[in-house]
Amino acid sequence: MSTVALQNVYLISIRDAFISAKQVLGRAHLIESLEFIEMSANSPFDEKIEIEHYFSRTDLYLYHVLTIWGDGIATYVVRESVQKRLHRLLLRVREFSLHAPASDVLRTFETSRDLLDSMGFPPGSTPHDREQLAAIDMAWRALSVIH
Repeated sequence: MSTVALQNVYLISIRDAFISAKQVLGRAHLIESLEFIEMSANSPFDEKIEIEHYFSRTDLYLYHVLTIWGDGIATYVVRESVQKRLHRLLLRVREFSLHAPASDVLRTFETSRDLLDSMGFPPGSTPHDREQLAAIDMAWRALSVIH
């Protein structure tokens, strides 16, 4: 990983949108953490940014990660933190094209978090939870098709 700052204008706009919205992303009943992992490269197309959002409530410990590469390919993953160093995969949206405006990406990320927050425990075990995960999957795929 290089110490050089990101060059890719799109990735920078995504990061800045999340930083600007960080104050309003929180929910009173959740303990939340938002982290950015950036990887610069010689070419803006080889750069990437990961946006990791961890949140928990009394019985639920989840995190979702959006990874976007400079060439406009993204992945989205949801995992349950079961215990130290043990995570259960709940959803993986494999490589999809993402060129949507930063505001749309942020809105989809927030919607995903809200749908995840409505899940029961253990997450993914009920028809409602499976519908929520399917809705999240469709939202990310729809975002890639629209733009």
